[in-house]
Amino acid sequence: MRLERFTKDLLKRYSDVYVVSGPLFLPTVQPDGTQIVQYPLIGKHGVAVPSHLFKVVYATDAATGEQRLSAFILPNGPLRGHADLDSFVVPISEVEKHSGLSLFPELAGRDAMRPLCGMGVRKGERCGIGHMDGRIEGWKLLGHLKLSSDCTELADAWSEVQQKQSKLDAMPVMQRELQRASSTMACEWTPPSKGKDASSGQAAAGG
Repeated sequence: MRLERFTKDLLKRYSDVYVVSGPLFLPTVQPDGTQIVQYPLIGKHGVAVPSHLFKVVYATDAATGEQRLSAFILPNGPLRGHADLDSFVVPISEVEKHSGLSLFPELAGRDAMRPLCGMGVRKGERCGIGHMDGRIEGWKLLGHLKLSSDCTELADAWSEVQQKQSKLDAMPVMQRELQRASSTMACEWTPPSKGKDASSGQAAAGG
């Protein structure tokens, strides 16, 4: 989802954006060095589920003549943590090797073209987690509050919220969820003093 948003946002900076996406079935390396490709089949017709997905993005601006090209390979499944998009950037040749495709061969100087992400971009141009990802992180933290099953888990979730508060724009929502969950589970909760930031409230295990 983050990469999809990043790609759509490129249209705010470039006149034309071309995207090639597809599945990859990448091997895992066994302890003895053997490489094995494994994948599940789903549905009555046995559709193969790829281990990874690739996306190659070419962006160009008609007004300035600027051109950028980057390739990404991502696992086809949930990702732990909140890794930068830059960490999934690979050489376009790697996508070609695993997919059997020839990608944007008509582009002159393709392999020397400046990338959108990863190594080779100036400081401040890295894709990072994207401008929307602070919000996504907030949604995840809100989910942790909502899924807390007891006061200890709630206190831990709130502690994580407080550590990230400078990056979040939804602290009032977080506080309301903390109040609701604390009341439902009869947890002790110290509301913030009047005039203080809402994030200063504390949750603790109780009753």
